[in-house]
Amino acid sequence: MRILIGFLSPGITRAVSNTYTIMHSIIEQASSDIFVDYSYFPSKGDFELYGKYRLTIWFGNVSKRPAHEYDLVIVSSSILVEVINLLHALPGSGIAPYYKDRVGHATPFIMAGGIPVVDHDGWGGNGGIPDLVYAGYAEGQFQKMLIGALSNGFDWRHETKKIIKYFVGAYDSVYFPGGYDVEYQDHLI
Repeated sequence: MRILIGFLSPGITRAVSNTYTIMHSIIEQASSDIFVDYSYFPSKGDFELYGKYRLTIWFGNVSKRPAHEYDLVIVSSSILVEVINLLHALPGSGIAPYYKDRVGHATPFIMAGGIPVVDHDGWGGNGGIPDLVYAGYAEGQFQKMLIGALSNGFDWRHETKKIIKYFVGAYDSVYFPGGYDVEYQDHLI
């Protein structure tokens, strides 16, 4: 299994963060058979270079694999602008931005967490951007959640609905944003 931890801010901003180190440790303790990589959102000045060399927005810093080749992409958001960056990071990495456009296709499972993600669970009424939202501290249950999902033998790239059903049924700290479409005055909000 390959997991990419996708940061929604440039590396220079996130370099002081311990999120990658903590998440890597949690995942490694769940299973030593998992390859964990990470990627940063490009800085403003890098977008021209990314285009010139045809680089995806997210690619593994260690493996250099594009994000769409991973099984699971984990996203943590600390500030609102990072949620907006997610709308660029996914399509810029060869991944459809909305759950409804990914389900049924071989694509990474997208799990997101962080206060801005939880606060903006409607994601424009498009059935959600992430496949699953994690509310709370990853240190609390994430390792247990990952071990449980691994023991079920899910195919992360093909069994999105089964994985969502498992997580939502087994843990109260996760929810499926696509389950919260709201219609108001004939508009999906």
